[in-house]
Amino acid sequence: MTHSAVCASEGARHRRPAIAPNNGTPWYKNSCVTSALGAGALSAGFDAIGLIPEAGGIARIIGHGSGYVGVVADQAGNSVIKAVGASTGTVRGLNGLFDTSPQGLISDGLTVAGFIPGLGQAAAIGSIIMDTYKTAKAVSQCP
Repeated sequence: MTHSAVCASEGARHRRPAIAPNNGTPWYKNSCVTSALGAGALSAGFDAIGLIPEAGGIARIIGHGSGYVGVVADQAGNSVIKAVGASTGTVRGLNGLFDTSPQGLISDGLTVAGFIPGLGQAAAIGSIIMDTYKTAKAVSQCP
């Protein structure tokens, strides 16, 4: 089903595009909504780095790009992925350091958990869920 609202008028059903309630602008033309969705997607994308497995797949492709093969390629690729993940985690953690709201504290806790061996993927999933919640909250506050 497309983004449309169905309204009933005099027994007949008419379809009209979904619009923001206040100003009649479609959601995809509302800069507040698109900015919130863009920021949420970027944040979730950074968190998704923590979901990349340590061996094979993307890690191996990165290692092959550096000229390595087999297990060495996995190790080299994994080192790059961990470095990128740690860098983005550190920047995001420092960015939200003074956010004392419940959502900010949860995000900080998940950032710290991402540095604990064995908790990286769980922390990434939690962070993606938190990003989704924050994005939905931001969109709901748009005019």
